[in-house]
Amino acid sequence: MRRRARRAFFQTRRGLCYIERDKVYCDYYKLLEGEILPKSPFTGEYLFEYSWAEERVPEIWEIQELVEKQRGED
Repeated sequence: MRRRARRAFFQTRRGLCYIERDKVYCDYYKLLEGEILPKSPFTGEYLFEYSWAEERVPEIWEIQELVEKQRGED
């Protein structure tokens, strides 16, 4: 990724760093916003390289189930 493009959404301040969510596309953020993507629904794989991410998987399943339930009620 080019340095200029990375600066467009990656921000650093004294003592913290973050991304500007509105400037990147992320299926996890879309799910949190209540959107299920038909082409790539959550299949249980989430940052499997990192042991700390394992504890988030049940939370993501729960969010997806709630979104699917709400979608069915519309």
